Amino acid sequence: MLTFLCTLLIGAQTVTSVERDTVRGSVRISFPVSESRISPEFDGNRRQLDSLNNILNRLTVDTNATVLSMSVHGYGSIDGLYKNNDKLSRERTDSIVAYIMRRSVLPRELIAASSTAEDWDGFAEYVENATKEQLPHRDGILKVIGSSRTPDGKEWAIKQMYPKDYRYLADNCLPQLRRAYCQVDYMIVRPVAPEPTVEMIEEKVVTDTIAVEPEPVLMPYKVKKTKQFGYVRTNLLLPLLNVGFELPLGNRWSIAADWYYPWAFRKSDHKNCFQIDGLSLEGRYWFGSKHTSGVENKQYRLLGHSVAAFAMAGRYDLEHDYSGHQGEYILGGVDYLYAIPIFKKKLHLEFSFGVGFLYSWARHYNVYEEGGKAYRNKNFRKRFSYFGPLRASVSLVIPIKWTTTKTVYR
Repeated sequence: MLTFLCTLLIGAQTVTSVERDTVRGSVRISFPVSESRISPEFDGNRRQLDSLNNILNRLTVDTNATVLSMSVHGYGSIDGLYKNNDKLSRERTDSIVAYIMRRSVLPRELIAASSTAEDWDGFAEYVENATKEQLPHRDGILKVIGSSRTPDGKEWAIKQMYPKDYRYLADNCLPQLRRAYCQVDYMIVRPVAPEPTVEMIEEKVVTDTIAVEPEPVLMPYKVKKTKQFGYVRTNLLLPLLNVGFELPLGNRWSIAADWYYPWAFRKSDHKNCFQIDGLSLEGRYWFGSKHTSGVENKQYRLLGHSVAAFAMAGRYDLEHDYSGHQGEYILGGVDYLYAIPIFKKKLHLEFSFGVGFLYSWARHYNVYEEGGKAYRNKNFRKRFSYFGPLRASVSLVIPIKWTTTKTVYR
């Protein structure tokens, strides 16, 4: 006898499907004339940087996000020498890349960096879209742009032939060309729960096979992180006879200590002696908008123009022809310093000059035979003071930093 039983089974099956969405994010960073650093408050950059930060945060936190490609391209305007604009456009690209690396764990190899020295295509497009009222000599300018002249020759010709038109372009077009773009394409993978199903079954047991979407394989990436702790320096005017240490306090201030030890030229006969020992301390203030607060300005630390207040104390032994003075000194003053990057910005070179007040007290002595003892003149005590130039330096500055490598999985 056959017995039929019809039942409704509402299945909460765990078969998982996924949705894949490709997302493109693009930001535009503007730069002042002749500048390659990122200025957050310049021309709407703050909003663009917030958008970039949101993208980078998502790529860092969201494990379902996978970077497909990332590119950064910097541009220079047509004004100025081509070779300078070529360097400037590359530095603008480098600034964006450095910004991304500081705010994410993405490997540098993912970022395709490129640049355009002078954006003549963008310049030509602006001229073509301008009206005759804006550019009375628009057609002539387009003819120069399309000529076989060098980039510097084209700029010079437009300036000489159409000076009023060029002034209009300098005010309205060229600022738009000083920029850099960052574009990120990434994919978001989302699991999707299936709809409940209704199935008619007979009087028998049906075993459902549970299909599980395989988990994505996380790929390991090695992320390098560089930490820096201060700088060492030495005054090249006294080679191997001094060493100093500089420590930035944010982007605007720094402190430093220098030890001078030209304890040299002493001969065994005690006829001549030149020995000076001293420790110098200073607090320094750095000028310019490049030293305003912000992570993006760290690259400009200890570069450019600055002034400092300094103090120094030490001792000396100066002898000539068996007669000399031993004593101590203190001094203080102010100095001006200018620092530039060298060797692809890996080192700094500092030039400084300082004036101030020196006070010293000394004791006289004589040596009466070669290699003999020094005899002090107990009745002689000398004190003197001085105001004027006190120090000058051409210092080589070397950063103290180390790099750690960490493996992350994405």
